[in-house]
Amino acid sequence: MNQSHMNSARTLERMKIQYRIRGLNGSADLRNWLTQTLKRLQDLIPISDAAVVVERQRDQAPPFRVFVSLAVPGPDIHAEAREHTLQAVWLK
Repeated sequence: MNQSHMNSARTLERMKIQYRIRGLNGSADLRNWLTQTLKRLQDLIPISDAAVVVERQRDQAPPFRVFVSLAVPGPDIHAEAREHTLQAVWLK
């Protein structure tokens, strides 16, 4: 195993993820899907903490909204998107 992969594996173990899921079933499958995406992103940049808000607002168009805050070296990364499907909003 090369050194960069070992460093990434150690960092993955320390990433803390906080989920807030509103208007959706916050199932283990959904959380696992979101977590796997964050782990792939962590291969590119070390993430120590992630705060994820996933909402379905039936009275809004588009109804799905995601807000993510990532604690990374340097300035934190914040992203927000709104889309018509859960998959589309998360992939933005």
